Amino acid sequence: MKKAVLIFGLISSIPLKGSTSPQFDLAYNSHSNGCLSPPMVYKCKLLDSSPDSLNNDKSDLMTNQEILSKANIAFRKGDFEAFLTFCTDDTEWVYVGDQTVTGKEKLREYIKTAYQESTFTEEKFIEQGHFLTVLGKIKLKKDGKLINYSYCDVWEFRDGKIAGLKAFVIAD
Repeated sequence: MKKAVLIFGLISSIPLKGSTSPQFDLAYNSHSNGCLSPPMVYKCKLLDSSPDSLNNDKSDLMTNQEILSKANIAFRKGDFEAFLTFCTDDTEWVYVGDQTVTGKEKLREYIKTAYQESTFTEEKFIEQGHFLTVLGKIKLKKDGKLINYSYCDVWEFRDGKIAGLKAFVIAD
């Protein structure tokens, strides 16, 4: 029977915004037969054990899926300004085979027109490190009529905000 060996290493230790508890990245490699796998990096946070700390510090522990879900609540309501608060100033959205929108100001202009009367559903989520992949369906208005599409969005997160999107969108 072969045994896997786990190697853990501390990459960085920094205090989180508004917190005295340090956050750190934990690198993880596993190997069998001397072969190292690519490192997996997990965000970790040291908490003190007081009930106040555990109850009031939840925002620092949100997953990328939770961040996107909160942002999409605003998006579905048409509250694009609230959605944009979840994006970095230098966010970059790449629509493969179509266009690239760079920066929060350009994104603000783009989503106001491109996503009028749109509806979307998420079917699957795959999260790893700083990335979240979402498979789903979207209806977008094109030439005055709604068209059904399937999409695969690869979201990138930085410091708890949406830093980028790579979207693969195909008409059904």
